[in-house]
Amino acid sequence: MSRPERAHAVSGRRAVTALLCVSLILSGCASGPLPSWPAPPSESIRASAGRVGVLSSPVPPVVEVSGPARTRGQGTLNGMLEGAAQASVGGCQLTLIFCPFGAVAGAIIGALVAAPVGAALAEPDLVVGREAALQQVVGDMAFGRALRDRVAALGQEHTAAVLEAVASPVEPPDTAPEIQTRLELAVDRVVLVGPARLTPPVALVVRIQARLVRVSDDAELYAQSLTYHGRSRELTEWSEARIRADLALALDALAERVVDDVFLVRTSWP
Repeated sequence: MSRPERAHAVSGRRAVTALLCVSLILSGCASGPLPSWPAPPSESIRASAGRVGVLSSPVPPVVEVSGPARTRGQGTLNGMLEGAAQASVGGCQLTLIFCPFGAVAGAIIGALVAAPVGAALAEPDLVVGREAALQQVVGDMAFGRALRDRVAALGQEHTAAVLEAVASPVEPPDTAPEIQTRLELAVDRVVLVGPARLTPPVALVVRIQARLVRVSDDAELYAQSLTYHGRSRELTEWSEARIRADLALALDALAERVVDDVFLVRTSWP
């Protein structure tokens, strides 16, 4: 075999090996321990909290669209993955005894067939446009400050705690002596996310961090990560108005959860 032929054969074997790896990954399943949630603040902590200053982190969140292909190359890869997944199921349906072999063969064929289709159907302009709209709405709403204000308002309305929205961190020496405890809220991610497919439906996901800190010694009394996961919709449905409406739902849901977790409110919200 000549050198060019050997090189071609090696590259072909590498391509098949990569496709086999993809099919095996797709056929696998992940498992792990269930997440453990931190205990809520104790009664003594809540009783000694005094006036609570609620503040939002000045660090902006990650705002993006994740999942749909944003380039032709990614469209090719997503098409291969989607074709492999669908065809491997078909391969399993063709034979019960040789199901793993049928799945692998189906995955390879599906990936090869779907690759050019993925490149053609990728809509990078749509993805970029929706991401820009999401960033615009998050900025217009000042989502972090809006969450801060909503938590302070709900806490005042539904708990015995005294909460106050503050513009900046309160640290010793006290710049605001009446604030004994601060409730720090940080919005980490605001994303429209879906599976890595050609044109998958995407859902609004918002992740925040909440920390209760004693001002006098900067001791962390409680910390929790909370995530809102909204309804999946086709990417074309995510207009600015739709994004704004779903972000409002996320803001209310997260604010209620923060007040529930920190102040142990267990009531039906209006």
